[in-house]
Amino acid sequence: MSDDKTMKSINGSLRLRAQDTDDMAVLSSLFQDAIIPGNDLQIDKAGKRFVLVANRFCWERPPLDGVTLEDGGDVYERVLSGMQIFNVEQVKQSGMPGNRRDSLLSLLALQVDPFHATEEKQDAQEAKWTISLLFSGNATIKLLVKAIDVIVEDIDLTRPTAVHPLHDSA
Repeated sequence: MSDDKTMKSINGSLRLRAQDTDDMAVLSSLFQDAIIPGNDLQIDKAGKRFVLVANRFCWERPPLDGVTLEDGGDVYERVLSGMQIFNVEQVKQSGMPGNRRDSLLSLLALQVDPFHATEEKQDAQEAKWTISLLFSGNATIKLLVKAIDVIVEDIDLTRPTAVHPLHDSA
Protein backbone atom coordinates (compact mmCIF):
# COMPACT_ATOMS: atom_id res chain seq x y z
CA MET A 1 0.00 0.00 0.00
CA SER A 2 1.27 3.41 -0.84
CA ASP A 3 2.10 5.88 1.92
CA ASP A 4 -0.97 8.02 1.20
CA LYS A 5 -3.19 5.00 1.95
CA THR A 6 -1.40 4.11 5.19
CA MET A 7 -2.84 5.91 8.16
CA LYS A 8 -1.05 6.73 11.41
CA SER A 9 -0.71 3.80 13.75
CA ILE A 10 -0.45 3.70 17.50
CA ASN A 11 2.10 1.34 19.09
CA GLY A 12 2.71 -0.42 15.78
CA SER A 13 -0.92 -1.43 15.33
CA LEU A 14 -2.29 -1.84 11.84
CA ARG A 15 -4.36 0.96 10.28
CA LEU A 16 -4.80 0.83 6.51
CA ARG A 17 -7.10 2.00 3.75
CA ALA A 18 -7.65 -0.05 0.57
CA GLN A 19 -8.92 1.65 -2.59
CA ASP A 20 -7.95 -0.73 -5.39
CA THR A 21 -7.49 -4.43 -6.14
CA ASP A 22 -3.78 -4.41 -5.23
CA ASP A 23 -4.60 -2.92 -1.83
CA MET A 24 -7.29 -5.57 -1.31
CA ALA A 25 -4.75 -8.32 -2.03
CA VAL A 26 -2.64 -6.95 0.83
CA LEU A 27 -5.66 -6.91 3.17
CA SER A 28 -6.53 -10.45 2.13
CA SER A 29 -3.08 -11.68 3.15
CA LEU A 30 -3.26 -9.81 6.48
CA PHE A 31 -6.73 -11.18 7.30
CA GLN A 32 -6.09 -14.77 6.20
CA ASP A 33 -7.08 -17.12 9.05
CA ALA A 34 -8.91 -14.38 10.96
CA ILE A 35 -11.58 -15.79 13.26
CA ILE A 36 -14.85 -13.88 13.15
CA PRO A 37 -17.85 -14.48 15.41
CA GLY A 38 -20.96 -14.53 13.22
CA ASN A 39 -22.49 -11.90 15.48
CA ASP A 40 -19.61 -9.55 14.58
CA LEU A 41 -20.62 -9.34 10.90
CA GLN A 42 -23.01 -6.41 10.49
CA ILE A 43 -24.57 -4.47 7.61
CA ASP A 44 -25.32 -0.78 8.10
CA LYS A 45 -27.93 -0.31 5.35
CA ALA A 46 -28.42 3.40 5.96
CA GLY A 47 -24.67 4.05 5.86
CA LYS A 48 -24.12 1.59 2.97
CA ARG A 49 -21.29 -0.12 4.80
CA PHE A 50 -20.42 -3.60 6.03
CA VAL A 51 -18.59 -3.88 9.35
CA LEU A 52 -16.81 -6.78 11.00
CA VAL A 53 -14.57 -7.43 13.99
CA ALA A 54 -12.02 -10.22 13.60
CA ASN A 55 -9.49 -11.98 15.78
CA ARG A 56 -6.68 -11.57 13.26
CA PHE A 57 -3.49 -13.65 13.17
CA CYS A 58 -0.58 -11.19 12.89
CA TRP A 59 1.10 -12.48 9.73
CA GLU A 60 3.14 -9.27 9.52
CA ARG A 61 4.87 -9.92 12.86
CA PRO A 62 7.64 -12.45 13.57
CA PRO A 63 7.39 -14.82 16.55
CA LEU A 64 7.80 -13.08 19.90
CA ASP A 65 11.48 -12.62 20.67
CA GLY A 66 12.66 -14.47 23.78
CA VAL A 67 9.28 -16.14 24.40
CA THR A 68 8.78 -19.86 23.77
CA LEU A 69 6.34 -22.61 24.63
CA GLU A 70 7.27 -25.33 27.13
CA ASP A 71 8.29 -27.54 24.19
CA GLY A 72 10.47 -24.74 22.76
CA GLY A 73 7.97 -23.77 20.05
CA ASP A 74 7.46 -20.21 18.91
CA VAL A 75 4.80 -17.88 20.28
CA TYR A 76 2.97 -15.65 17.78
CA GLU A 77 0.38 -12.89 18.12
CA ARG A 78 -3.31 -12.26 17.38
CA VAL A 79 -5.19 -8.99 17.63
CA LEU A 80 -8.77 -7.77 17.40
CA SER A 81 -9.19 -5.82 14.16
CA GLY A 82 -12.10 -3.91 12.74
CA MET A 83 -12.94 -3.68 9.04
CA GLN A 84 -15.34 -1.26 7.38
CA ILE A 85 -16.31 -1.77 3.75
CA PHE A 86 -18.00 1.29 2.26
CA ASN A 87 -20.24 1.92 -0.78
CA VAL A 88 -22.18 -1.32 -0.30
CA GLU A 89 -25.18 -1.58 -2.64
CA GLN A 90 -26.17 -5.18 -1.92
CA VAL A 91 -25.14 -8.11 0.32
CA LYS A 92 -25.49 -11.75 -0.70
CA GLN A 93 -24.49 -14.82 1.25
CA SER A 94 -24.23 -18.51 0.53
CA GLY A 95 -23.26 -21.55 2.55
CA MET A 96 -23.44 -19.67 5.85
CA PRO A 97 -24.26 -21.78 8.92
CA GLY A 98 -27.92 -21.71 9.94
CA ASN A 99 -26.88 -20.46 13.37
CA ARG A 100 -24.46 -17.88 11.93
CA ARG A 101 -24.78 -15.51 14.87
CA ASP A 102 -23.51 -18.24 17.24
CA SER A 103 -20.79 -19.53 14.88
CA LEU A 104 -17.10 -18.82 14.60
CA LEU A 105 -16.08 -18.28 10.98
CA SER A 106 -12.55 -18.65 9.64
CA LEU A 107 -11.77 -16.15 6.88
CA LEU A 108 -9.68 -17.66 4.10
CA ALA A 109 -9.47 -14.70 1.72
CA LEU A 110 -10.91 -11.46 0.45
CA GLN A 111 -11.52 -11.58 -3.29
CA VAL A 112 -12.33 -8.64 -5.57
CA ASP A 113 -13.84 -8.99 -9.02
CA PRO A 114 -15.46 -6.58 -11.47
CA PHE A 115 -19.23 -6.57 -11.05
CA HIS A 116 -21.28 -8.24 -13.81
CA ALA A 117 -24.86 -6.91 -13.76
CA THR A 118 -26.22 -9.85 -15.75
CA GLU A 119 -25.29 -12.19 -12.90
CA GLU A 120 -26.86 -10.16 -10.11
CA LYS A 121 -30.11 -8.38 -9.33
CA GLN A 122 -30.89 -5.20 -11.25
CA ASP A 123 -31.26 -3.15 -8.04
CA ALA A 124 -27.47 -3.07 -7.74
CA GLN A 125 -26.93 -1.35 -11.09
CA GLU A 126 -24.53 1.19 -9.58
CA ALA A 127 -22.19 -1.55 -8.37
CA LYS A 128 -18.79 -1.70 -10.05
CA TRP A 129 -17.09 -4.38 -7.92
CA THR A 130 -17.87 -7.55 -5.98
CA ILE A 131 -15.91 -8.02 -2.75
CA SER A 132 -16.21 -11.63 -1.58
CA LEU A 133 -15.37 -12.78 1.92
CA LEU A 134 -14.47 -16.46 1.54
CA PHE A 135 -14.74 -18.57 4.69
CA SER A 136 -13.85 -22.17 5.45
CA GLY A 137 -16.71 -24.60 4.86
CA ASN A 138 -17.57 -22.95 1.51
CA ALA A 139 -19.38 -20.05 3.18
CA THR A 140 -19.28 -16.76 1.28
CA ILE A 141 -20.50 -13.21 1.74
CA LYS A 142 -20.55 -11.11 -1.45
CA LEU A 143 -20.70 -7.34 -1.21
CA LEU A 144 -21.66 -5.44 -4.34
CA VAL A 145 -19.96 -2.04 -4.10
CA LYS A 146 -19.80 1.16 -6.17
CA ALA A 147 -16.11 1.68 -5.39
CA ILE A 148 -13.42 -0.10 -3.40
CA ASP A 149 -13.05 1.74 -0.10
CA VAL A 150 -12.09 -0.35 2.93
CA ILE A 151 -10.60 0.73 6.24
CA VAL A 152 -9.03 -1.74 8.66
CA GLU A 153 -7.67 -0.97 12.09
CA ASP A 154 -6.35 -2.97 15.01
CA ILE A 155 -8.60 -2.07 17.92
CA ASP A 156 -6.83 -3.77 20.81
CA LEU A 157 -3.34 -4.74 21.91
CA THR A 158 -1.89 -7.97 20.52
CA ARG A 159 -2.16 -11.18 22.52
CA PRO A 160 0.18 -14.17 22.39
CA THR A 161 -0.94 -17.36 20.68
CA ALA A 162 0.73 -20.75 20.42
CA VAL A 163 -1.33 -21.65 17.36
CA HIS A 164 0.28 -20.82 14.01
CA PRO A 165 -2.05 -21.52 11.07
CA LEU A 166 -0.56 -23.96 8.57
CA HIS A 167 -1.32 -24.16 4.86
CA ASP A 168 -0.54 -26.80 2.27
CA SER A 169 2.03 -25.61 -0.24
CA ALA A 170 0.22 -27.45 -3.04
